[in-house]
Amino acid sequence: FGFVYTVKHRNSGKMYLVKQITPFAAKNDEEKIQNEENIRSKMMNHPNIAKFYCTMVSHKNDVYFLFEYLEGDTLENKISQRHKDRGMEVDKPAFRVDEIQKIARDIFNALSSLHGKQTPFIHRDVRPATIFVTKDQAKLFDFGISKPINNKGQLTLTSDVICNYAAPEVFRPNTHYGKYVDFFSLGLTVYTMEIG
Repeated sequence: FGFVYTVKHRNSGKMYLVKQITPFAAKNDEEKIQNEENIRSKMMNHPNIAKFYCTMVSHKNDVYFLFEYLEGDTLENKISQRHKDRGMEVDKPAFRVDEIQKIARDIFNALSSLHGKQTPFIHRDVRPATIFVTKDQAKLFDFGISKPINNKGQLTLTSDVICNYAAPEVFRPNTHYGKYVDFFSLGLTVYTMEIG
């Protein structure tokens, strides 16, 4: 749904990440862009959620999200690299137990904050590709398909979830589900870290 670039501010020299959404994607994913902007603006100060600064639109109608600069990589890329490094040693875990615990704890904290807001949200897309790992911490990002939870703590089935890490109930017709679906996805992510 976009491209990510590293940019440097001309005057200050400060580094940022910019996510660019092309006009075609922006037109087709207007709701996702609005979701990301709304949720990001409410989650500015959590240490395990990538900081969002602003949204900009170019004269060509490209949409840009400006984020804090992070050194590291997505968990998906780290898992892939560890898998390659491990080679045929399949009995050797991809990550050490303390690494898995740290990443899981950081993302659990991010989700707990997201679920505990005055207007709570379900992320709905927790997976290795939406977790960024730095030297010191893990951060959750990509809130494009997040949704607010109703006053009963539930959400009704929608079709834009990612299949590989989603809880089974999100695919059942006329089913309501709550924040626990994010923790199910986090559990699958932890399992993926373990087996590589």
